[in-house]
Amino acid sequence: MILGIRYHENNTFTNISKMVVEEMNNKNLHFIYGDEILTDFSRLSTDLLHPSDYGYIVMSENVSKILRRILKMEDSYAK
Repeated sequence: MILGIRYHENNTFTNISKMVVEEMNNKNLHFIYGDEILTDFSRLSTDLLHPSDYGYIVMSENVSKILRRILKMEDSYAK
């Protein structure tokens, strides 16, 4: 399970979400900042809220990199 939070590190929702992830102490629950997924806001559509078509491609590439890192990390624990 992955919890993705949008953009801002210093807000109440982000802080509470990070705290919940830490307190759950579950190796399958990971906190990911939204700006790790969508790194460039020029990838948003004209409403400046939703990703453009290319933005979705960038997001999927970044999520897959993060997932590979997480899975590699978990695989090293299994050994």
